[in-house]
Amino acid sequence: MSHKNYNNMSNSKNEPLTKEQIKEQKDKALEFYTEELKYLRVEKEYETLVAEISEARVKQIMFDRKIVELMVQEQEMMKNAEEASKTPKKQ
Repeated sequence: MSHKNYNNMSNSKNEPLTKEQIKEQKDKALEFYTEELKYLRVEKEYETLVAEISEARVKQIMFDRKIVELMVQEQEMMKNAEEASKTPKKQ
């Protein structure tokens, strides 16, 4: 019922609404939207928390991946150092 022009509204008989009928419709609309806001606020809080949890999971996965990459690099460096120490040096 948002953005309705209540002055141009009519009832089922196509007669213009009275001021009382317009006020009644506005009050019903206000009551409806006020009641819906309760649910929308809770839904927004829920969706925000879900997004924050997803973001935290992504960060954890990225952190874990970085640790694995560093470990692999360290193992490669140790392997290369071992191979270098086994290879006789040329003079």
